[in-house]
Amino acid sequence: MTTRLLAAGVGLAVLLPALIFGGVIAVEIIIAVVSVVVLTEYAAMAFPKDRNAAFAWLLVSWSVVYGAWLYGPLVGVGPAFGGLVLCTLVFVTMRPGNDLSRAADHTGRYLLGVGWIALLSSFVGLRRLDDGLAWVFLVLVISWCG
Repeated sequence: MTTRLLAAGVGLAVLLPALIFGGVIAVEIIIAVVSVVVLTEYAAMAFPKDRNAAFAWLLVSWSVVYGAWLYGPLVGVGPAFGGLVLCTLVFVTMRPGNDLSRAADHTGRYLLGVGWIALLSSFVGLRRLDDGLAWVFLVLVISWCG
């Protein structure tokens, strides 16, 4: 518990000034850094035997979705995720040495990880709104209270 409180204190000391004074650019950078950390942890949990290859694929996949979210029109996220589904199916089934009986399980784990972690991108969308800082703080307070 002490470690979590210490990490929260340091995180708040960096996060709050960046959110208040850094604007949307700071939120984009923070979300990118946090997403890479979370992808590392997810790859270790979901793919313990092959975490490096899984992390590489998850990072590439997340980059496509995050890039579509940030720099493409909002309708660009759907086609990006659709293309990602097809590429993930090909990656999982055509990779040498992969057990095809577990292909559906691995595909689901990859897509769940990318979709779940890409939800962090919604903070950028919240920050871009009028009164976006207030919305971001509301989400953070609700999360911290939980």
